[in-house]
Amino acid sequence: MIDSDYDGLMQQSYALEDGPTKVSLLEQASRLADQMNDFSRGFESRSQLIRSSVFSGMAERALPAFSWCLAQIDKAPQEFGDDEMLWEYKWILPALLQFPSIRLQQIIDLEDDFARRLKKAGYSLRPFYEARFDRLEWSEQPDEKKKYFELWRKSRRDHLANCRACEESGVVSYYFESQQPELALTKAYEMLENRVGCHSVPHSMISKMLLPLLRLGRFAEAKELHTRGYRMIRNNGDFLGYVRAHMVYLLHVGEIASALRILTRHIPWCLQTRELLDKLDFCHGAAVVLEKAGHRKRKLNVPLQHPCYNETGSYVPSELAAWFSSEAEGLAHHFDERNGDRQLKDWMEESRAEIGTIPHSGE
Repeated sequence: MIDSDYDGLMQQSYALEDGPTKVSLLEQASRLADQMNDFSRGFESRSQLIRSSVFSGMAERALPAFSWCLAQIDKAPQEFGDDEMLWEYKWILPALLQFPSIRLQQIIDLEDDFARRLKKAGYSLRPFYEARFDRLEWSEQPDEKKKYFELWRKSRRDHLANCRACEESGVVSYYFESQQPELALTKAYEMLENRVGCHSVPHSMISKMLLPLLRLGRFAEAKELHTRGYRMIRNNGDFLGYVRAHMVYLLHVGEIASALRILTRHIPWCLQTRELLDKLDFCHGAAVVLEKAGHRKRKLNVPLQHPCYNETGSYVPSELAAWFSSEAEGLAHHFDERNGDRQLKDWMEESRAEIGTIPHSGE
């Protein structure tokens, strides 16, 4: 009976898109496999669970399954190939960065373990270098970031490398972060013109182009990319972390009402997400938008599940901003504490200072 229940759950899961229902079915299947003491099925269901959880924005549900699978591989290496779980490792490492409760040393140790397994299987260290480079984005170690950027770019590509669109978008991000906006924009436009893309590119890349274009006075380009880029992300909760750039762009061009519409549209994503870096990004953007909206009451479409919801639908934006600011500052504190620096706090202060030059609405 349990045997057929397991098969039924797996069949149901195969028919579903990645999402909470599929993740729940795969978790149930894993528990049934354990009840049957069926190692093979336990590994099968957990492999599927890892993938579905990561691509559903529920990476925390993948972590126990991933740890279980690695433990089985190390207990019985003769039953597995050296390349088992390497693709899943590539998904897990960036997912770990979303959780400040996971210690920095634990992440570094897993990166090193990933490098060891790549070497053992005869693969290039390119995905390891990229993973470490990505982690250093929110650290105060520019020399280390440059080191791993160069190692990544010089290393051999093989089938475990990320797609070219994701890799080249990462290069664009690095040029922006290292204060080379003209070089970053040139490369980004080459990608757009050559239609280099995947399921997340150019969606994410466009959001990073908006404010640099405004700073350079290239307003028409920024407007076209905002319209194009927001259309690409507005219906997919995986892109919550990129909504802030579109809200802040609208602030800079004086379209406060449009910024507020985008903000309230995505509050449910903010409340539901477990990807805490993305939540921090959105909350920080929401706070500055609401602060700039001023002290006069406005009708805002705040959802029922938000702690500040009221039945009248009227809010003082600057007061509502306090909730988002508190969320963002709390998360930044936890991440900076985990990373042993104040990179996120500094970033928030710098972005506020830039936005501080924009007049308050209605004042």
